[in-house]
Amino acid sequence: MRAARYFDWDRYQPAIRRWEEVIGRAAPKPLIGKKLNPAFTEWMMGLPEGWITDIEISWKEQIKACGNGVVSQAAAEALKRLI
Repeated sequence: MRAARYFDWDRYQPAIRRWEEVIGRAAPKPLIGKKLNPAFTEWMMGLPEGWITDIEISWKEQIKACGNGVVSQAAAEALKRLI
């Protein structure tokens, strides 16, 4: 199911579609009610599905884990430039 059914990506739609192609799965709903969906932050970071959200921790802890995480692609690029 395409994320656009759940959310109007507006001007970000091309970027969302490109990222869906890169990581091979559709964007999850960005919000659960009025709260940020941890699965969406996990998806934005390029993490495997369930990497954080399959762990039995609270919503707050899932959001914190994503927020304190490092995007692996950015870390790889930084390391490449250092070497």
